[in-house]
Amino acid sequence: MYQTDPKETGKFKKPLLIGTGVLLLALIGIEIYSYTRYGVLANPISVINAYLSEKTLRGDFGYVNSVAISADGKTVARGVGFIIGRKDDETITLWNVATGKKIYTLKGHFDTVNSLAFSPDSKTLASANGDKTIKLWNLETGSEIRTIKGHSDSVSSVGFSPDGKTLASASDDKTIKLWNVETGEEIRTLKGHSSSVSSVTISPDGKTLASGSFDETIKLWNLTTGKEVRTLKGYFDRVRSVAISADGKILAGSSGSAATWDRNIKLWNVTTGEEIHTLKWHFNPVNSVAISPDGKSVFGASLSIKQWDITTGKEIRTLKGHSGSVRSIAISADGKTLVSGSFDKTVRIWRIAL
Repeated sequence: MYQTDPKETGKFKKPLLIGTGVLLLALIGIEIYSYTRYGVLANPISVINAYLSEKTLRGDFGYVNSVAISADGKTVARGVGFIIGRKDDETITLWNVATGKKIYTLKGHFDTVNSLAFSPDSKTLASANGDKTIKLWNLETGSEIRTIKGHSDSVSSVGFSPDGKTLASASDDKTIKLWNVETGEEIRTLKGHSSSVSSVTISPDGKTLASGSFDETIKLWNLTTGKEVRTLKGYFDRVRSVAISADGKILAGSSGSAATWDRNIKLWNVTTGEEIHTLKWHFNPVNSVAISPDGKSVFGASLSIKQWDITTGKEIRTLKGHSGSVRSIAISADGKTLVSGSFDKTVRIWRIAL
């Protein structure tokens, strides 16, 4: 049997100890940087492999077209795309974030669920559908409250006002509509886009509505009067998603299609309408954007999920795990959880503050 010479073994101990010490110092440095830069401690593995998804929620069928997370961070909702040949209408599923267990399957839609939004009190879910309707759901019972009709084409996006009393919807009919949540009655219609309106969001102070359109613009509206405030131009392809920061100062809008190379996220000053940064993705359309509650980061979804520093415009990291195009992302109100839905038929729950 081969026996190692103790003298030879000793030659390797010192370099090994030095190497281990350097690695430990590097990991300590990462922790210090992470805490001072982001206010959280880093997981060394997540530094190497971006964030690790806590849970993967797998649906029984259909690509995931939309996701949302409740304001209290307890519930995630998934909406799937329409599947030709299926007779069922089980197109929205709710899961418990902590356990990953299914809570409800909401039945009633018969086409693609394009967008989902939880009310601020986490008691109501709004869903936008390709069948030209919006549905409101009672999350305590899992029952439908009402179906809202009024758009003449597919409804692409929905969003609640901060007080939960108004619902905004965007449609391929080129309009935005505002609805009374309690009665389901239409308050007003906002017109101005020349093509499909793909995304809509309301600022945290409830004063401003932002809409993104396939006409390659973003419009800002006075929510009280319904008047257009300004149009943000600079895109060379369809705007797919918009988001406003918690302080109402920054707007993010993503763009892209297979036809052009304008596949970016632009950051805008809401007050002045000036462009702050262009975050270049290069390869694929950016389907969805979300801004962290602290206003420090913007996330964009394409084939992967990228996180960018809002102040510097620099890419921070990439979240990998989905095997198909990521269609929708959403961040919890406490900023600790991000959910993503993909064409790979899964929803992933990511810990973004460890």
